[in-house]
Amino acid sequence: MSTTSVDPATKAAAPKPEPAPVSVADPSAEAVVIPDPLGAAINGFGLDLWGQLRERPGNLTISPASVHVALTMTWLGAKGATRDQLGSALHLDELPATADVAASTGALLDSWTGVPALTLLAANRLFGEQTFSFEAAYMSALASKLRAPLELVDFVGAVEPTRAHINAWVKDQTQARIVDLIPPGGVDAQTRLVLTNAIYFLADWRQPFEAKQTTSASFHAVGANTKVKMMHATHYYTYEESEEVQVVTLRYSAPGFAMTLVLPREGKQLAEVEAGLELATVQRWLSGETGAERQVQLSLPRFELSPADSLELAKPLRALGAVAAFDRASADFTDIAAPTDPQERIFISQVFHKTFVKVDEMGTEAAAATAVATGYGRGTAPPPMVMTFDRPFLFFIHDQTSGAALFMGRVADPGRS
Repeated sequence: MSTTSVDPATKAAAPKPEPAPVSVADPSAEAVVIPDPLGAAINGFGLDLWGQLRERPGNLTISPASVHVALTMTWLGAKGATRDQLGSALHLDELPATADVAASTGALLDSWTGVPALTLLAANRLFGEQTFSFEAAYMSALASKLRAPLELVDFVGAVEPTRAHINAWVKDQTQARIVDLIPPGGVDAQTRLVLTNAIYFLADWRQPFEAKQTTSASFHAVGANTKVKMMHATHYYTYEESEEVQVVTLRYSAPGFAMTLVLPREGKQLAEVEAGLELATVQRWLSGETGAERQVQLSLPRFELSPADSLELAKPLRALGAVAAFDRASADFTDIAAPTDPQERIFISQVFHKTFVKVDEMGTEAAAATAVATGYGRGTAPPPMVMTFDRPFLFFIHDQTSGAALFMGRVADPGRS
């Protein structure tokens, strides 16, 4: 089973920017939101997965929500140790025993539709081998609760056209931002089922950056300095700080959605911050419960993260304890399909994940896809806080209602995709 998830140097002196526009405090700032259990499960899983991937050099981004949804569709058809291990990796064992995970996940996806000033497309689909028999109860549950219909395809006789067809569906769902999610060889004639989730996000900032304020500036990437387009603004944002980091949250025009940026202190390496990430800390940042509305003089580079290749997540997921699901001999997905011949039982062969994130003066565009394939009151205002993102940093794009991180990433060099 495979899961795919879909998010020039110059010698001339940089022109001195005009004074950035200053905003007054925003009286309509959202109240603190305590994340719900499903949002916390998505974030816990996302941080665990990040821990397995963070040694990769350079820019890196994932969609915790997309991978979680795709693997939840797989978990719903698992039994025994396969189900227990996947549930633990996904932090689903931390939800109330009475939780209807499928319905809750479907409700979360539904809550992202119809939000004013937001384009957020979240789609699920199953692609099943036309000659294989799937359990009706499982297919019905995914169709009704997760809006994940089954489409019959021909893996056995036309594997490459089928791979192209699945990739075309993902491309269409992500506004052409995620292409070639499943790479050549990612499915074969033994593939029986691909479970796919795609997420596309487009939103403008509540307080856009003014393009005329954007300047050329240096960014201190690992090993070398690079020239970037640096955006500037001074506004009231939710802000907090510690000895290690400064954290600021920028809201989108769409109510309930935001980007939280984490900047290491001068002299602190981002790798140290990543190594020390804990769920409780990230939940606090994303909820804003310990932040305060402060005036911040913000300098943030434009960036676009668009990796050419999909991440392969089978190894990291096994490291998180989901071992049985990837083992042909012990995987038990008989609630998805129960062939009479044990040799034909399905297992997860690979999980593919790909993201796209673009940030500019107007806002953010992001996309991700995942597929699982089986195969065999203030008084006098204090001075503004200064945050200059001229060195590697982290970001989270999140739903403030549930607390779920739709995307998280590392910008090591804004000049590279």
